[in-house]
Amino acid sequence: MIAVLATFAVAFAMVNMLLYSLVVRPVRRIVRIADRLSVGDMSAAAFPQQGPKEITSLGRSFHRMRTSLDKALRLLEG
Repeated sequence: MIAVLATFAVAFAMVNMLLYSLVVRPVRRIVRIADRLSVGDMSAAAFPQQGPKEITSLGRSFHRMRTSLDKALRLLEG
């Protein structure tokens, strides 16, 4: 019984680490960059373009939004 419990604990820890590295960390990075852009800091890093398909799709969408925001700010300035 202890061996089975230990196996499940190890499997749970591995799945948790995998989800953290593939989903949570990239989404947190996107959030940090979007927060900086929302206050006008256009020097923020680029959105991630690597990782799982959904994360890269989200990064591309935010990149398009960043480009549109940059163009709109330039029009307002000039």
